[in-house]
Amino acid sequence: MKKLLEKKAALEKEMDAIIRTADQRSSEGRSKMIAQSRLLHGKIHEIEKMLDRQRAKLGRLLHEVLDEVRSLAEAGSQQQLLALLDSVGDLPHQMFDSQGFEWDALRQALQNYQQRHHPTKHDYVRLLDEIRSSA
Repeated sequence: MKKLLEKKAALEKEMDAIIRTADQRSSEGRSKMIAQSRLLHGKIHEIEKMLDRQRAKLGRLLHEVLDEVRSLAEAGSQQQLLALLDSVGDLPHQMFDSQGFEWDALRQALQNYQQRHHPTKHDYVRLLDEIRSSA
């Protein structure tokens, strides 16, 4: 996700440069600017669609986490419940933050949780790997 956000930011910066340096006084200059910016806008739109798909899939992962939280609460497993919540950290916020998040750090946290509390209701590492590979 972070790489997509960085790529989007670079494209937006490139778009700004095109607009800023274009000769907007001539129709030829405006046409050239529109053609160049249209291509970049298409690339930015594709990145936004990929980010939306990743966020939707991460939302499903969070749904699985909440499903296990419910089960752990009903079973009175407070320590495991807290460990699971710690493993997903601030993911709901980071999914929409302009900085994104580190896949490897999230994967490591989920892997540590699964190793300490085996078996878990869901294989979060596998789910995360599937989301990441589909990006």
